[in-house]
Amino acid sequence: MVDKRGDIQMSFGMIFSIIIIAATIAVAIYAITLFMNSTEKIKYGTIAKDIEEQAKQLRQAEGGSKAITLDAPRNVEELCFVDLSKNSQNAQFLEFKDYDSSKEMNFFFYPIGEAEKLDADSGRKLNCGTENNYIDCFVFARNPLCIPVEGGRVKIRLTNPGNGYINISQAV
Repeated sequence: MVDKRGDIQMSFGMIFSIIIIAATIAVAIYAITLFMNSTEKIKYGTIAKDIEEQAKQLRQAEGGSKAITLDAPRNVEELCFVDLSKNSQNAQFLEFKDYDSSKEMNFFFYPIGEAEKLDADSGRKLNCGTENNYIDCFVFARNPLCIPVEGGRVKIRLTNPGNGYINISQAV
């Protein structure tokens, strides 16, 4: 009679090793995904702050123009600037109006809802003042003005015509 106990123990050891390796790989993939999502979530917050910061600097000057290039979060097709206090029958405008019933937001990531997947907001209220002193200083030619994201980047032109407002347009 041949003793087969060694074969069974070796098979169990191999199976256990494979399970440990698979679990380690799964945890590594999960950690990388979490890191990538947190990076994207940060982009949602910083892109609006960057626009505000550049606008504040430009407002302090007596005039001028500045083209800025910003990294956009993935799955965002357009950055949209909207004046919800005005009426429009544009489909995107109505979508923004439905998202923000208070009509206070003036900046949106399009398509609406992508930011919420990462626990971020699809809309914001851009401000040229301080956190406690809101100053509405943005003007744009169309309502909404949506600037497309190309290759993960968006190019925006901020112009100070010297009247206290900042004109926003697509940089060429």
